Order: sequence, then C-alpha cells, then structure tokens
Amino acid sequence: MVNEQPLEEMSSEQLCHTPWLIIVYVFLQKFISLHGHFPRNHKEKAEIKDMISKGAVELWSQLRKRENNLDSSFVLENFQEACQAVNTAVLPTTIPENVKKLLEDDRCNDPCLTNIGISGSSNTNLKFPTRNHQQLNRKDSVYTTISSVKFWRLVRALRDFIKHEGEGQLPVRGSLPDMISDSKRYLQLLSIYRERSEWAVERLTSRLLQFPDISVDDVRLFVKNASFLNVVRCRSLEEEMKLSPARSDDLTLLPTHEGNDSMLWYLVLRGASSFLMETGRWPGSSQPYTTTSKFSSNDQNPNSTGIPVPCEEQFSATNSEELSMNIVESDLPTLRIHLNRVLQSFGIASNRVSSDYLEEMCQFRGNELHSVVAFMGGVVAQEVIKLITHQFVPVSKPLIYNAIHQKIELLDF
Repeated sequence: MVNEQPLEEMSSEQLCHTPWLIIVYVFLQKFISLHGHFPRNHKEKAEIKDMISKGAVELWSQLRKRENNLDSSFVLENFQEACQAVNTAVLPTTIPENVKKLLEDDRCNDPCLTNIGISGSSNTNLKFPTRNHQQLNRKDSVYTTISSVKFWRLVRALRDFIKHEGEGQLPVRGSLPDMISDSKRYLQLLSIYRERSEWAVERLTSRLLQFPDISVDDVRLFVKNASFLNVVRCRSLEEEMKLSPARSDDLTLLPTHEGNDSMLWYLVLRGASSFLMETGRWPGSSQPYTTTSKFSSNDQNPNSTGIPVPCEEQFSATNSEELSMNIVESDLPTLRIHLNRVLQSFGIASNRVSSDYLEEMCQFRGNELHSVVAFMGGVVAQEVIKLITHQFVPVSKPLIYNAIHQKIELLDF
C-alpha cells in the first residue's frame, strides 16, 4: 500500500489526506536506511520528527510549483499529526509484562485445561492448585480459586500461537485510531489490520475446536484485548494481616514523619484498629463504636428534630474539652503499645512512628468527616461498578486516601 504511489508524486488532495501511519512508516524506513537500526531513544525519535517536518516543507514547495492554483492557506495537517504520533507509534513491539506473567503462569500447564469433559462455563467448583502462605514472598500474589477454565484455555492457546505462528508477538488488534485520511485509504488500512487479526482468530480457534463452550466471538474478543489481559488476585483481610508491607524495610530508614507518608498512616490505622478490637472504642473517644450507628439512642438531644448529636455537645464547652484531653492523654500510651505490636510483626523497630501521628489519631476519635466520607463513598461506588460491569481493572491492594495532602496511594505487600 505504501509503494502504490510515492509521496512526491501525489496531488495536493492526495497528500493532505495520506494517513499519518503511512507517513511515519515512509520516514521510518528512511531513518533505518540511513542508520541501519530502529530508533532506540528520544534523540533518534526527534530526528524522525525533524525528517517528517522537513519532508513536509519540501513536499509543500514541490506542490506549489506543480499546482499554480494551490490555495495559500494549504497546510499538511496530517504531517503534523505524524510528528505527534512518533513517540507512541515508533516503539519496539513487545509483550506487556502483565501478559507475560499470564503466559508463564503454571495454570497454563494444568491438566484440567486439556480435559474435554470439563466445561469452563458450567464447572464453577473447579479449583486450581494453591500455594500456602509460607511459599509466598511479599511481591507474590496469592493463588485464588478461579472458576473460569475457559479463560485459561484461551491464554494457553494464545501462548501456543505466540510460540509458533505469531513469531513471538501478540495478535494484531484489528482496529485503528481516528486520523486524517480519505475514506478509501483509511478503509484499506483498516482492512489490512482486520485481515491480520482475523487470521490470528482462526489460528487460535483451531486450537480450541474440542471445547464447544468457547465460541469464535469469545476468541475474537480475546484477541482484540490480548495486550490488556490481566488477572486480579485479591487477598482477604486475614491474609493481609499475615503479610508484611513491601516497604517495611525502607520504613526502618525513614525519618519518623517524612512527608506525611501514607504507609505510616496505614501502620497507625492498624494500631488503632487493634485498640478498637480490645476496648470497643476508637482511641480518644469515650463512646463505644458500633457498625450501625456512632451514637446510642441516649445521645440524642430531646429538643432537636431527632438527628443524633455527639456526646461532647451535651456537655459544657469547658467540661467537654477537659474530658477529651483526659481521654487523649490516657489513650496515647495504650495506642503506642498496639502500634508497637504492629511494627514488631513487620520487623520494624518499636517507637519508630512519631508521636504526632498517635496524637492526631486520638484527636480524630474515629470521627467521619463529611468530605472524606463522600469522597471514599465515590471510590467504593466506582470499584463496585467495575465489578458489576467487568470493565477496567479493580483495586486489589490496600488503598490509603490522604486528605491532608489530597492524594491516594496503593500499598504493596
């Protein structure tokens, strides 16, 4: 398609509607002819951009000589589009790390995948081998029960395709982004990509003919999204409690309150949760904590409209302040004990976390600020939507929202 007509011989109408994909390919071949290798860094990509820009100026000058009636406002916007696409389009073709992990997963070799009598769509009790906690290090994922044999059969077929017909590469997606182009050449380009994608679909399907529960549409969808495959392995709270944060070694070297670190807040929250489990209340609070309501029925103001009022508001301001300070002072040593237990379980020296964090936690008293609650409610709702619609990748690690610095951090274990 590229060799059908050189850029130098095109009319102004043809040239200004040449897809940027063709333009980039033409100048990439010139670069390789000149240097003998594919662009390897930003500097060499910048050279390609420069070649495209200079080429556009030269082609524009030639058009002015050939076409006397060429409008003075004529611009080769598709060449500008080609320059913008160089950084993302001119890349070595590789298999993403998340896909590599799936292709190397032990489950691709599981005997269940070759058993015709096992249907991925109906056998929901099928479990793959699991590894116990002692076999895990902190960068490993816990092996969970996965009922979809269909998925792993598709992964296995993909792995075999890559080893043979695919020549080490993933299948072509079969789609193109929008770009400046005439309809004829855009559709021609699209058909080339689709034909290559359909060829991959046929090759994968031929490996799965003995499994009637896997349709051609399943394979086609799988091929289209092969670059984005991912398995999310979540942990229960119990499993999280048994594992060490990936950054626990780093924390032993950190100052006690470096940059309001989210991991330190996580440790303090773990200590506060331990305090809550033992005493039935949050540090600094005089009220028992329940999951249904923060206030008991006796805490309601009889003169109000029935909205629960915190206990502190029923005392005078002076008494309330004194009570709060006394509780904070008395709870600080106990909270420190609980936090030290958490630190020791992670191999971190006791008293490593600044008292500023503990005082802040006690003064917080387990309250739920409206702005923070509203924000976290939105985060949870978004995750629920991901799970219901099966769109996008859900969060699978502890999430800390630091409203002080307005940032979110996912913690590794």
